[in-house]
Amino acid sequence: FSPKTVDQRLSIIAIDDASLTAIGQWPWPRKIYADLFKKLEQVKPAVLGFDIMLAEPSRLGGKDDQALALDLDLISYPIVMPVEISPEVKPLPLFADSKNVDLGHVNLIVDADGLVRKFPPQASFGLKIAVAADVSPDIKSLSEKERIVYAGHTGKIKRISFHQVL
Repeated sequence: FSPKTVDQRLSIIAIDDASLTAIGQWPWPRKIYADLFKKLEQVKPAVLGFDIMLAEPSRLGGKDDQALALDLDLISYPIVMPVEISPEVKPLPLFADSKNVDLGHVNLIVDADGLVRKFPPQASFGLKIAVAADVSPDIKSLSEKERIVYAGHTGKIKRISFHQVL
């Protein structure tokens, strides 16, 4: 496919080596994510696709989880969190049930040669993000297995290191 235009409003907040060095051992305390959500209030994103599966309780205990859950309800923008359909894995209910959280599946269809060329779009993570940002395609026109049309090479979307946002 020929390269496509990338919406310049789109950014990736990357969990990269620099962030792991600056913030510390993975998995991070939930407070780190809460700090990010609060920091993003300054720019009020249309939506945040939060591609971290919070399916298990925090290793720091229930207070860490509760603090993040409270902050999720205080933000002014929607967040889409990932869910896997088979086997079913989703965020803990105290996160998934927030008024500001929607769930989108991240399952992919892997072809026999090991490449990903198609995805089931109806409730996908990407489509949920597009809908929340009010830039969604005509959902009725999408097939059950939609072909992925990549926008271009890796690095075409602006990346910001997680620790730099904080």
